[in-house]
Amino acid sequence: MMAYYVDQLKTQELAEAKRIEVLLTREERGQIQSTVSESLRTLGIPWDYELIKKLITWYHLTHSPYRDQLERDHPDWFTAP
Repeated sequence: MMAYYVDQLKTQELAEAKRIEVLLTREERGQIQSTVSESLRTLGIPWDYELIKKLITWYHLTHSPYRDQLERDHPDWFTAP
C-alpha cells in the first residue's frame, strides 16, 4: 500500500524526501535500510530494491515534520476505514 502512495507523490514531495535523506547520517540511513529489509524478510516478502526505496522514501516523509503537510495534502492516506 505504501508503495502505491509513493508512486502518487508530487515532485515537491519527492524533493522533500531527498532533502531529508541528505540530512541523515550514514548510520541513520543504514539503520533505516536494515529495519525496512528486516521487516520485509519477517513478513516473507522477497527482497526488492524498488520496493525498499519506496518504503524508505515513505519512512523519511512520515517520520519528519513534513508528515503534517502530507496529511493536509492527502488526508485519505492517513485515515483508517
